[in-house]
Amino acid sequence: MPTFLTPGRHGYAVKFSRTRPDMLAVATSQYYGLAGGGTLFFLELAPDGATILELQKLEWSDGLFDVTWSGTTEGYAACGAGDGAVVVWRAGCAAPLRVLRGHCSEVCSVDWPRAHLLSASWDTSVKLVSEGL
Repeated sequence: MPTFLTPGRHGYAVKFSRTRPDMLAVATSQYYGLAGGGTLFFLELAPDGATILELQKLEWSDGLFDVTWSGTTEGYAACGAGDGAVVVWRAGCAAPLRVLRGHCSEVCSVDWPRAHLLSASWDTSVKLVSEGL
């Protein structure tokens, strides 16, 4: 069974890409999500099927609790963060493309099936973003 380790980071969410069946995104947090930063890993299943390779490791200042891939744009992913942000990344870029701030508490769930990006937070709200993504 292929295994990828995330030392010092606890996994919260893992998703296969909607457009590349060999690509994964993993949202992680330090200290079980209670404190510290978060890391988004972009991973790839090797052609031999026995290895998981790290393509990119992206750091965020707070824990990352969920991840989703864009349903319309290849290589775009969004994470729900402990600081109330939804962070939009593009595989291959070192910095976030966009940081959406609208929640007052941790973002625990994100989904991006088509043109709309949804987020749910521990602040008891659900947000819908559709323009400019």
